[in-house]
Amino acid sequence: MAPAAQGGAPVEPCPASSYAHLHVAGAWSARSGGFEMSTWYEDYLAAWDTLEVDAVTTWFTDDCYYEDTTLNHKAEGIEQLNRFVQASFDNVPEARFDFVDGVDDGSAFAIRWVMQPMGVPGVSFGKLRDGKICEQRDYWNGRLFDVPNT
Repeated sequence: MAPAAQGGAPVEPCPASSYAHLHVAGAWSARSGGFEMSTWYEDYLAAWDTLEVDAVTTWFTDDCYYEDTTLNHKAEGIEQLNRFVQASFDNVPEARFDFVDGVDDGSAFAIRWVMQPMGVPGVSFGKLRDGKICEQRDYWNGRLFDVPNT
């Protein structure tokens, strides 16, 4: 029996097949005997840790749209994204991203992360085309970290 919702009516969980189209961030590992987080999400976030613009922008389509909603910054196209990524590295070279979790369905994605060493949680939502990011919006709490030179 499913737990009761407010008002006493039972709430039936969504069947597992409702989620069959989603790609979860991880895989079973025979080495560890458990579930390990190892997907494109971690590789993408690790690209930001390299401080190499090309390592990040290779994940994006040439006609990408990127928005950092906290900083109110928008980049349309790969050239503007190159400049934004370089400015990010120049302003906050110590920033590293710890992967929390993520999900995608082949056309859209969501990734939760923590920007270290500041401890600032955030999330990236976006769209995928041909295996690359064509649109991304980042949301994080700007009260927890004041980015210099912005």
